Amino acid sequence: MKKIAIFLLLLVMSASLFASNIGVVDARAVMAGDKKAEAVYKKLDDMRRKLENELSTEEVEIQKLQVEYNANPTAARQKTLEDRIQKFQASVTSKQQQLAQEETKEMEAIQKRITTAIQKVAQGKGMVQVYEANSLLFGGTNITSEVITEVNR
Repeated sequence: MKKIAIFLLLLVMSASLFASNIGVVDARAVMAGDKKAEAVYKKLDDMRRKLENELSTEEVEIQKLQVEYNANPTAARQKTLEDRIQKFQASVTSKQQQLAQEETKEMEAIQKRITTAIQKVAQGKGMVQVYEANSLLFGGTNITSEVITEVNR
Protein backbone atom coordinates (compact mmCIF):
# COMPACT_ATOMS: atom_id res chain seq x y z
CA MET A 1 0.00 0.00 0.00
CA LYS A 2 2.89 2.33 0.83
CA LYS A 3 4.37 1.67 -2.61
CA ILE A 4 1.12 2.79 -4.29
CA ALA A 5 0.93 5.90 -2.13
CA ILE A 6 4.53 6.81 -2.91
CA PHE A 7 3.94 6.15 -6.61
CA LEU A 8 0.85 8.40 -6.60
CA LEU A 9 2.72 11.12 -4.73
CA LEU A 10 5.56 11.00 -7.25
CA LEU A 11 3.06 11.04 -10.11
CA VAL A 12 1.30 14.14 -8.73
CA MET A 13 4.62 15.89 -8.10
CA SER A 14 5.90 15.13 -11.59
CA ALA A 15 2.60 16.29 -13.13
CA SER A 16 2.77 19.61 -11.29
CA LEU A 17 6.42 20.00 -12.28
CA PHE A 18 5.50 19.27 -15.91
CA ALA A 19 2.62 21.76 -15.77
CA SER A 20 5.02 24.52 -14.76
CA ASN A 21 6.96 23.86 -17.97
CA ILE A 22 3.89 24.55 -20.09
CA GLY A 23 3.04 28.08 -21.12
CA VAL A 24 -0.30 29.48 -22.16
CA VAL A 25 -0.72 32.60 -24.27
CA ASP A 26 -3.84 34.43 -25.45
CA ALA A 27 -2.97 35.29 -29.06
CA ARG A 28 -5.90 37.72 -29.43
CA ALA A 29 -4.77 39.68 -26.40
CA VAL A 30 -1.21 39.79 -27.72
CA MET A 31 -2.41 41.04 -31.12
CA ALA A 32 -4.60 43.66 -29.43
CA GLY A 33 -1.70 44.78 -27.23
CA ASP A 34 0.82 44.97 -30.07
CA LYS A 35 1.40 48.68 -30.76
CA LYS A 36 3.22 48.01 -34.03
CA ALA A 37 0.30 45.89 -35.23
CA GLU A 38 -2.06 48.81 -34.56
CA ALA A 39 0.01 50.95 -36.93
CA VAL A 40 -0.07 48.20 -39.56
CA TYR A 41 -3.86 47.86 -39.26
CA LYS A 42 -4.23 51.62 -39.71
CA LYS A 43 -1.92 51.57 -42.74
CA LEU A 44 -3.89 48.73 -44.35
CA ASP A 45 -7.19 50.45 -43.56
CA ASP A 46 -5.91 53.67 -45.16
CA MET A 47 -4.86 51.69 -48.24
CA ARG A 48 -8.34 50.14 -48.46
CA ARG A 49 -10.03 53.53 -48.17
CA LYS A 50 -7.77 55.01 -50.85
CA LEU A 51 -8.57 52.10 -53.14
CA GLU A 52 -12.29 52.48 -52.51
CA ASN A 53 -12.10 56.22 -53.28
CA GLU A 54 -10.18 55.63 -56.51
CA LEU A 55 -12.61 52.97 -57.62
CA SER A 56 -15.60 55.09 -56.69
CA THR A 57 -14.27 58.00 -58.79
CA GLU A 58 -13.69 55.72 -61.76
CA GLU A 59 -17.14 54.20 -61.34
CA VAL A 60 -18.72 57.66 -61.53
CA GLU A 61 -16.85 58.32 -64.78
CA ILE A 62 -18.10 55.05 -66.24
CA GLN A 63 -21.67 55.90 -65.22
CA LYS A 64 -21.35 59.25 -67.05
CA LEU A 65 -20.21 57.39 -70.17
CA GLN A 66 -23.16 55.03 -69.79
CA VAL A 67 -25.59 57.99 -69.62
CA GLU A 68 -24.01 59.56 -72.71
CA TYR A 69 -24.21 56.27 -74.57
CA ASN A 70 -27.85 55.75 -73.57
CA ALA A 71 -28.74 59.27 -74.73
CA ASN A 72 -27.05 58.82 -78.09
CA PRO A 73 -25.94 55.25 -78.78
CA THR A 74 -23.16 55.11 -81.32
CA ALA A 75 -20.57 52.47 -82.08
CA ALA A 76 -17.79 54.80 -81.01
CA ARG A 77 -19.43 55.52 -77.63
CA GLN A 78 -20.12 51.81 -77.12
CA LYS A 79 -16.48 51.02 -77.84
CA THR A 80 -15.30 53.75 -75.46
CA LEU A 81 -17.64 52.50 -72.73
CA GLU A 82 -16.61 48.87 -73.17
CA ASP A 83 -12.91 49.77 -73.15
CA ARG A 84 -13.33 51.85 -69.99
CA ILE A 85 -15.24 49.05 -68.24
CA GLN A 86 -12.59 46.52 -69.22
CA LYS A 87 -9.81 48.82 -67.99
CA PHE A 88 -11.74 49.41 -64.76
CA GLN A 89 -12.18 45.68 -64.11
CA ALA A 90 -8.48 45.04 -64.72
CA SER A 91 -7.59 47.90 -62.39
CA VAL A 92 -9.87 46.56 -59.65
CA THR A 93 -8.32 43.10 -59.88
CA SER A 94 -4.77 44.44 -59.87
CA LYS A 95 -5.31 46.78 -56.93
CA GLN A 96 -7.09 44.10 -54.91
CA GLN A 97 -4.17 41.74 -55.51
CA GLN A 98 -1.68 44.42 -54.44
CA LEU A 99 -3.66 45.08 -51.28
CA ALA A 100 -3.89 41.36 -50.50
CA GLN A 101 -0.14 40.93 -51.01
CA GLU A 102 0.64 43.87 -48.75
CA GLU A 103 -1.74 42.54 -46.10
CA THR A 104 -0.15 39.08 -46.26
CA LYS A 105 3.36 40.54 -46.00
CA GLU A 106 2.47 42.72 -43.03
CA MET A 107 0.56 39.98 -41.19
CA GLU A 108 3.44 37.53 -41.66
CA ALA A 109 5.82 40.10 -40.15
CA ILE A 110 3.49 40.60 -37.16
CA GLN A 111 3.16 36.85 -36.67
CA LYS A 112 6.94 36.42 -36.82
CA ARG A 113 7.50 39.12 -34.18
CA ILE A 114 4.88 37.58 -31.89
CA THR A 115 6.28 34.07 -32.33
CA THR A 116 9.77 35.34 -31.55
CA ALA A 117 8.47 37.10 -28.42
CA ILE A 118 6.66 33.93 -27.27
CA GLN A 119 9.82 31.87 -27.79
CA LYS A 120 11.95 34.37 -25.89
CA VAL A 121 9.59 34.54 -22.91
CA ALA A 122 9.08 30.77 -22.84
CA GLN A 123 12.82 30.06 -23.00
CA GLY A 124 13.45 32.61 -20.25
CA LYS A 125 10.98 30.76 -18.03
CA GLY A 126 12.30 27.31 -18.96
CA MET A 127 9.06 26.28 -20.66
CA VAL A 128 9.12 23.34 -23.02
CA GLN A 129 5.75 23.99 -24.66
CA VAL A 130 3.39 26.93 -25.16
CA TYR A 131 -0.27 26.55 -26.10
CA GLU A 132 -2.93 28.94 -27.25
CA ALA A 133 -5.09 29.75 -24.22
CA ASN A 134 -8.26 28.51 -25.95
CA SER A 135 -6.77 25.09 -26.68
CA LEU A 136 -5.74 24.13 -23.14
CA LEU A 137 -8.50 23.25 -20.70
CA PHE A 138 -6.44 23.58 -17.54
CA GLY A 139 -2.89 23.87 -16.34
CA GLY A 140 0.02 25.80 -17.67
CA THR A 141 1.38 29.21 -16.79
CA ASN A 142 -0.17 32.21 -18.52
CA ILE A 143 2.59 34.28 -20.14
CA THR A 144 0.37 36.62 -22.17
CA SER A 145 1.33 39.83 -20.37
CA GLU A 146 5.05 39.05 -20.60
CA VAL A 147 4.68 38.35 -24.33
CA ILE A 148 2.86 41.66 -24.87
CA THR A 149 5.68 43.47 -23.06
CA GLU A 150 8.29 41.68 -25.15
CA VAL A 151 6.50 42.35 -28.45
CA ASN A 152 6.37 46.07 -27.70
CA ARG A 153 10.10 46.40 -26.96
